[in-house]
Amino acid sequence: MLSTLACMRPIALGLALVLLSLAEPPAVGSQQTTAIPRVGVITNKAGHEALRKGLQDLAYTEGKNIILEFRSTEPPEVRLPDLVAEVVRLPVDVIVAGGTSAVLAARQATTTIPIVGLSVDPVASGLVATLARPGGNLTGLSFSEVETDAKRLSLLKEAVPSVTRAECGRSDRRADSERNRAHRADAGRPASSGRATRVR
Repeated sequence: MLSTLACMRPIALGLALVLLSLAEPPAVGSQQTTAIPRVGVITNKAGHEALRKGLQDLAYTEGKNIILEFRSTEPPEVRLPDLVAEVVRLPVDVIVAGGTSAVLAARQATTTIPIVGLSVDPVASGLVATLARPGGNLTGLSFSEVETDAKRLSLLKEAVPSVTRAECGRSDRRADSERNRAHRADAGRPASSGRATRVR
């Protein structure tokens, strides 16, 4: 199971790329004054700390060249639509949403603010039509094995051409979508297993 830090590092990189794409180049001959980007962060405390660490690795320091408007998803009485509405009203330049429910709430709240999200299966949850062309204002990281296992194996073969077999371990405790469980059941595999796969 990936650690929170391992999950949030690519989210931090995605956020940095979105911020770069939003930055307007200064007009010729003008003084360069860059506004500090304000980012709404909707995740748990561990996710927030991991995002801060990932951003520090990319030379972003909270309060200096980035403002993080953190809203915790941890208290049981929290309503995600309320948290998202709050950060949209601030306003923010980008929303980082940790988890499928937070990404769904952000997607319902805005079609104009870019969303960088972490989702178990964005296709099955209706966030995007396909991973190849998500469209709209959403980007991020997915844990959808159905869509990405073949690509992972392809990248492994490209990186290590001599590899002929790969072992893939799965954890019972890992969140899993109905679509992924059904896919493995159709293939005659248990929902949680280690399996060897021939790499061509």
